[in-house]
Amino acid sequence: MRPFFLILGLVILVGLGYLFFPSFFAREVQEGLDDISGLEGARLELVANGRWEGVEGYEAKGTALLLRSDGRYFLRFEDDFYVTAGPDLFIYLGNDGVYEGTSRVGSLKANSGSQNYELLFFENQNIPRYREVWIVSRILNKPHAKAELRFF
Repeated sequence: MRPFFLILGLVILVGLGYLFFPSFFAREVQEGLDDISGLEGARLELVANGRWEGVEGYEAKGTALLLRSDGRYFLRFEDDFYVTAGPDLFIYLGNDGVYEGTSRVGSLKANSGSQNYELLFFENQNIPRYREVWIVSRILNKPHAKAELRFF
């Protein structure tokens, strides 16, 4: 019986570490614009940009871009991007200081560095109605960062 409690205690300790020590999850990625599939030779148009800022005590910095090519939309985080690492971070779109749970873009690839995301699940005509990009810990339901988009 004693080994069972030892293993259970270890599992609980690792689980608490996963939730409360975000430095365990720090990762960096460096994707170029040429890493976007299906865009070989296509022209990318800058639609909007914004600066990352931390929310609720988290740190964030860098540049977010909204790009368009042949009716496809992409989010790009430039190489100056950084957000405090955390568990289960996802990207959402939103407005007026609120992210919309139904506007999930996908899982954050890394907490720093350049990265690209195609907005696959949004009707193209609805993209400009979103004025903010959010990074949210899905498991904690807690926002980490926000970028307000300025459209051109």
